[in-house]
Amino acid sequence: MLSPQLLELLRDWYRIARPAVWLFPGRDPMLPLTTRQFARAVDAAANMAQIKKRVAHSPGSAARQKPARGPQDIRWMSLAIL
Repeated sequence: MLSPQLLELLRDWYRIARPAVWLFPGRDPMLPLTTRQFARAVDAAANMAQIKKRVAHSPGSAARQKPARGPQDIRWMSLAIL
């Protein structure tokens, strides 16, 4: 479950960005953000926030432990928050 603040932030992002297919598109707007791109963005944000401690169970490791059923799951999640 998303916090009300995160939900509002994601709704604002959607209103501003108006993504065509994916809430968070990758380099190719027709494809979703990859786990590697996501990990790089999280690392960059942690560096900017001067967070030194790294968490052992990152979203990337969670994705490797439980295989996704396909890109349609990500699309469904992006539509669910609208």
